[in-house]
Amino acid sequence: MRDEWRQIPDFPAYEVNRRGIVRKVGSGYRPSRNGRKYQLWDGSLTNVYYPHELVALAFGDDAAAPPASAVPAEPPACEIQPSTPWPRPEKPQSGNSLAEENADLKRVLEAAKNETETLKRVLEAAKIETEALQREIEAVKDENYELKSEVERLQKMRDVTDFRAQRVRRSTTVTAFADENAALQRENERLRRLVDEYEAERAVYAVAL
Repeated sequence: MRDEWRQIPDFPAYEVNRRGIVRKVGSGYRPSRNGRKYQLWDGSLTNVYYPHELVALAFGDDAAAPPASAVPAEPPACEIQPSTPWPRPEKPQSGNSLAEENADLKRVLEAAKNETETLKRVLEAAKIETEALQREIEAVKDENYELKSEVERLQKMRDVTDFRAQRVRRSTTVTAFADENAALQRENERLRRLVDEYEAERAVYAVAL
């Protein structure tokens, strides 16, 4: 029977059945496994075994033999019937097959040529668009340069205008100072004439006295 348990040589504390299941005698405790191997320990001896190795150790040469109850006394009679032949497909002539293959290859080649032409046209359109964009970029650069030049010219004009305004302000100030100086000079001359007249009049009065 496949559920028959036998003790394992060198490890009497363990038993195994034909299915490779290991347990401890008495308690039914199953030992730990290291991957697919069982790790057995009995006193000072320890080792790891595959399940089929333990089955071979316990059951010997008849480990792989099926139980007697599973083997029938006589094989059942069976009738062998001839198989029904399958119809073989007709093999096409080699010439027609090659012609069809050549036609398919020509169609594939023509499709590849058409796709290549389409890609060429797309590439040419992309080149034209790139050149147009490049021209637009150059035009924008030229416009920016002109604007920059105009800004510099206006800045120079502004500087010149400011300088001229400063000169006008300076000349106006000088003129005002000159006018004021002339007025003061006229006033000084008038006062001097008055002093001279006063001195002459006093001299006349002094002679009269």
